[in-house]
Amino acid sequence: QRQMCIRDRVIAPQEEEALQVLKRYDAYFVTEQDVRDAEKMKPGLPGAYQLENAATAKKAAEIFLARHVKTQGRQEVIGQAVEAGIQNAVWKGRMEILQESPFLMVDGAHNSNGIHALKTSLMQMFPEEKFHFIMGVMADKDYEKMVEELLPLALDFVTVTPESSRCLLYTSPSPRDG
Repeated sequence: QRQMCIRDRVIAPQEEEALQVLKRYDAYFVTEQDVRDAEKMKPGLPGAYQLENAATAKKAAEIFLARHVKTQGRQEVIGQAVEAGIQNAVWKGRMEILQESPFLMVDGAHNSNGIHALKTSLMQMFPEEKFHFIMGVMADKDYEKMVEELLPLALDFVTVTPESSRCLLYTSPSPRDG
């Protein structure tokens, strides 16, 4: 049986509690300065959280290239290539604007952290705006917390049932509930 060996770990910015646990490992940590530097690259992916992702991707690429590619004398070209990759990155279904008018965006946030990141990004990108949300949720997710998080930004919610054995099924209220 083969075992996978992870030699280099790149850790994105974390909450303090998680960071204390992760610091036990030999790893490269993305700093707040790395995130500020990533902002200057103008990442192509929308969303406030994408700056941390861009900084993490940049650091991982730098470490990989330094270890596996002869970079001597080519740092500028390689740096430009990494920056171009971050600027031109596309991630279908993550804050993807499908249509400007009427406005239609899709996002695959599927847990409480993702919903929080979506809310933060929507508030930054579209201050004072309200949205119609269409949601399909898995039964094992904290969907009540997810809806509660988005409520301040919502005009309304429409729910759909995803095609999955884990989906949250709609049950109509009984006449006694009304």
